[in-house]
Amino acid sequence: MELHEPSDRQAAEDVAAGWPGSFWIPKRRVAARVELADGTTLDGVLYADVQHVDGTPATIGDRLEDPLVRFLPFESENQLCLLHKASIVSVELADDDGQSPAVPHAVELRVVVRFVQGRQLTASLFATPWPLRLRVSDLLNSSPYQFLRFFRDDRLMLVNRDYVVAITEVRRV
Repeated sequence: MELHEPSDRQAAEDVAAGWPGSFWIPKRRVAARVELADGTTLDGVLYADVQHVDGTPATIGDRLEDPLVRFLPFESENQLCLLHKASIVSVELADDDGQSPAVPHAVELRVVVRFVQGRQLTASLFATPWPLRLRVSDLLNSSPYQFLRFFRDDRLMLVNRDYVVAITEVRRV
């Protein structure tokens, strides 16, 4: 895990601006590919908290779902910018960011996600069947998340539901 710490220059600027030099919150750097609503795709790094107050690991998904966070810091080619969450179509992480689909008795549902821009994504959803039958529509409609969680090639895909046109279940033969 790589932690982000302020540079000496940044710390000096903080002190000059009246901020205590030791006031910073450690962040974890997570490699990501971000697709924006204007069609731009960015490769770089998003920042996640290291852990929640209760000590459990924090994730990029947590940052995306946090109602108090409207802009996410994103670093690409040593350039830092702030991305407006509402303009993010999808985030592909280099790994599962601690959100492994390995849940006991989970069932894999293969789906094709079609986006507003016409792009399609074939990926998997994982869910525990309850009570008797598991339907993709039940899973999607009951999800409290703005960013739906899909897995593709062991990578986590966080997809903004506002940019999804349709989701079709791929029937196994």
